[in-house]
Amino acid sequence: MFDIDDYGNIMLNRDTMRDNLNRKVNNNGYLIDNQRNIINQDGDIIFEYPELDENEEIPLPYRFEKRKKQLLK
Repeated sequence: MFDIDDYGNIMLNRDTMRDNLNRKVNNNGYLIDNQRNIINQDGDIIFEYPELDENEEIPLPYRFEKRKKQLLK
């Protein structure tokens, strides 16, 4: 859970790298475990760290537009 700016973009707190519920996130805002795997809200691994690209982004075609305005379309 993150705050959203006036343009619909997620506002990631890069100082703490945690969401509003104090859960660890990576640079892209995905929930992560201690091994930097992408997890869901229940702590289940969705993508293992080696599956991510050099920017810790999830692989295509699983990426989606993260802007609020695009999600409402």
